Amino acid sequence: MINHIRTLLLNKESYANRALPGEEYVPPTFKPRYEPSAVRKFRQVVFGYDPDRYMLNYRLYQFMALLHSSELVDYITAIDHRLTYNPQRNAFPDDLFGISSVPLGDTTGSLDVFGIYTANEIRGRLYEAWQVASSLVVETIAGCDAYLVAEPKPTAEVDALLYGPTEARYSTDAVLANDATQATVTATTDSRLLETQRREYGADAWLVSPDPTRLQATVLKLTDPNASHIALCGRGTAVRSDPVSLPGTDLQFTFTGGPYSSWFVDALARPQQDLSQLSETLQATLTVEDEAAIFGASPQSVMATFRNLWRDHDVLAYKLGGLLLGIAYCLDSQPTVS
Repeated sequence: MINHIRTLLLNKESYANRALPGEEYVPPTFKPRYEPSAVRKFRQVVFGYDPDRYMLNYRLYQFMALLHSSELVDYITAIDHRLTYNPQRNAFPDDLFGISSVPLGDTTGSLDVFGIYTANEIRGRLYEAWQVASSLVVETIAGCDAYLVAEPKPTAEVDALLYGPTEARYSTDAVLANDATQATVTATTDSRLLETQRREYGADAWLVSPDPTRLQATVLKLTDPNASHIALCGRGTAVRSDPVSLPGTDLQFTFTGGPYSSWFVDALARPQQDLSQLSETLQATLTVEDEAAIFGASPQSVMATFRNLWRDHDVLAYKLGGLLLGIAYCLDSQPTVS
């Protein structure tokens, strides 16, 4: 199998976006292998309990560079010498990391993000992305508490920023809500029109009146489909808004511009734990029983060599390298997951 050891350490099917940083060839016929509990403990330490593809690729980039730095590379090519990756290539240059914002559609306002973004290593998330939309705050003549929520909907333009280039125009729907009723207002970036609509519900009539001096922002977390969007009030169309939080982080942003402006915001950070710290955590986590499940009990097998390197060697390339090869060889003997 091409990229045999790397593919086993990844233990995921091929990914559609080959342009993702650190993404390497995975045979399309590869099916993930069953992971014994000891392997799952290893993966949770090095990748996190719910890793994104960025974390998987980053750690594998580190692991393969480590394995290729010593004669342990012979155990990689002994199974299959066909490799498509270059272990000396810098797949994660410094300029790849940081926070960026991109205006969508006809947006003319500006959005500034401030704060320090750190990766969620426990979960295994290096990357987060959001879609931000501004909308008018509305009032009703009847005096009820109402608010206009512009619900950002991922479009081909957003998908192009996440997954690859396509063309699209951004549009959004807005919903007037209160505790008694709902009325629908639709706007697009092409027309910049906000229709004032009258809706009758039973005996009550509600007149929707947008306030052109007040804006609010709605944030959709694109990297967590289960996360609800959050509507937060801003302060005026001509001045910069109050700070608004980006869900799931300590980051905040401010914005200016008219209603129905929209931005794509994303952030990428390196994991803070280096390989030496990971090795120490693994030593404290994996038990003797876990090691037996990974390496087996035979004193004559190649797995015994890997076990001895992991237990006894002082040099990281050999110590952690022995464990990585042991994990890969262990998975190679496991059945596929149906």
